[in-house]
Amino acid sequence: MGFIRLKEILPGALEGLGIAERLHQDRIERAWPTIAGTISRELAAGSSVVMLRDGQLTIRVPHVRLARLIAARQADLLAALDSTTGAGIVRQIIPTLRP
Repeated sequence: MGFIRLKEILPGALEGLGIAERLHQDRIERAWPTIAGTISRELAAGSSVVMLRDGQLTIRVPHVRLARLIAARQADLLAALDSTTGAGIVRQIIPTLRP
């Protein structure tokens, strides 16, 4: 009988428990100011992570201008998120207006 490496079973176990997405969200919350800051200082200062669910990252913004900026630069933001969380974890960014 051989040994099974933890790194081989851990991702599936975390996913089965519903923990993996929360761990990705925590990582994104810590990285978001830096990622958003590559686009603009205003976006970094004025936006925040609301939640990650089923590949959709909801970001709180205080006004329409920042929501439009996220939409216009979504490809750049997704690429930066891929390097933070792994490819395909975030497939779409949805800005939501909340002052």
